[in-house]
Amino acid sequence: MNKLTKLLKNSGLFAISTFGSKILSFLMVPVYSYVLSTAEFGTADIYMTVLNLLVPIVSLSIFDAIFRYAINNTKENSVEYFETGITFSFIASAVFIILGVVFTFVFKQNIVNNVVLIATVIFQVFLSALQQFAKAVNRVSAFSVSAILYTLSYLLGNILFLVVFRFGITGYLVSYMLAGVISVSYLCLAILPQEFKGIRFTFTLKRLKEMLGYCVPLIPNAVLLWIITASNRFFLLHYCGVESNGIYAVANKIPLVLSLFTSVFFQAWQISAIDETKEKNNDFSARIINGLVSMSAIGSSAILLLSKFVVDNFFNEQCATASEYIPFLLLGVVFQCFASFYGTIYIAYKKTTAVMTTSAVAAIISVIGNVVLMPKYGVQAACFTTMISFFVMWIIRMVHTRKIYHVRVNLPLLIVSCLLICIQAVLRITVASELLQILCSFATVAIVLFFNRKLFSQLLKKRKGEANENN
Repeated sequence: MNKLTKLLKNSGLFAISTFGSKILSFLMVPVYSYVLSTAEFGTADIYMTVLNLLVPIVSLSIFDAIFRYAINNTKENSVEYFETGITFSFIASAVFIILGVVFTFVFKQNIVNNVVLIATVIFQVFLSALQQFAKAVNRVSAFSVSAILYTLSYLLGNILFLVVFRFGITGYLVSYMLAGVISVSYLCLAILPQEFKGIRFTFTLKRLKEMLGYCVPLIPNAVLLWIITASNRFFLLHYCGVESNGIYAVANKIPLVLSLFTSVFFQAWQISAIDETKEKNNDFSARIINGLVSMSAIGSSAILLLSKFVVDNFFNEQCATASEYIPFLLLGVVFQCFASFYGTIYIAYKKTTAVMTTSAVAAIISVIGNVVLMPKYGVQAACFTTMISFFVMWIIRMVHTRKIYHVRVNLPLLIVSCLLICIQAVLRITVASELLQILCSFATVAIVLFFNRKLFSQLLKKRKGEANENN
């Protein structure tokens, strides 16, 4: 199996699992907007923000080390790394339960919601560990099935606990917990009996030290990414109120359409990138980043063109202003995509400290931007600082990774594509002309086709050749 075929196959498997969950997340927003008030949706979004922060902290991101050290290793070593990681996760979860219960009662928090949140975090920790191990031992199909089950369980939970029983925020949280329980149960049945004769809940200190040396820098990195993407919720709560956070949460769901495709790609590319470290020729990586630029340009342009129509027709009147905040958020997703590509180079070469330091610079920019700009510009400041933060992260990583693994980027394509997307984003915010939006979209597509004319010509010749052979 050649490199591109392997990448496309894995992308297809990840797409099956990811598309469902991301599309569902997007489609459920109108339901949330009608079942929950803007304030309730904003509060629920805060809960999920805390959840995403706690998972890497509680587990010390050990699941990332499970993947990196189990992949391309002997079965015996892979088993040792997994057993070490999963045992450590049990110990960490026990400590978290104790601390979580103490916190809930000492600070007199909502007991039911906090208990559900604690349980959800634990199941997410073990789900992440099992899924990463499945990827490492080439059980991508099992990973995909677990993700599909997660999506279906989450949908069922939302129907039962939100729409039917109207449990509000509690029902929102229980849906996530139910999805985690079912997915973890499936992976235990699908993977463990085939990969282990009998799992031992023990760990090797040598392996643990090795794994923690790799993943510990990823803990502050996860926190730093959380600061960039999620801490602005708390700034919004402080400066603008919970309703503004609800509007921001709605606007933030639209760029998920682009994030959907990039997340699928990077799950597959992470595997291929590790294989690429063995190759001296980086032509394949160059083709991938140039293709990523092209698809991001076309995808973001299309989303910008349709965003106002989607918000106006699929959300309630309280969310009408959300379309104003989508452009900068979408640009943030584009720049995050580029930054993530270079981040995989760090991961492939086990340079996790560099991942952390580049994220730190972006996080500092995010905090300063929110503090300085949000009192005056409100929600738009949250969107703008997120965009700038990921832009800086991308530029730093692109320059720094040249010392490790230089990837030749088509700079004219990159510069022109980014400029066109930025122009269209600014026009969406400042000018209500649909004609200009359409012209920008067509210009973006034309530019991408022009810079990739050789590739498209080769693909057409290949298709014609295959057709002639069949005839």
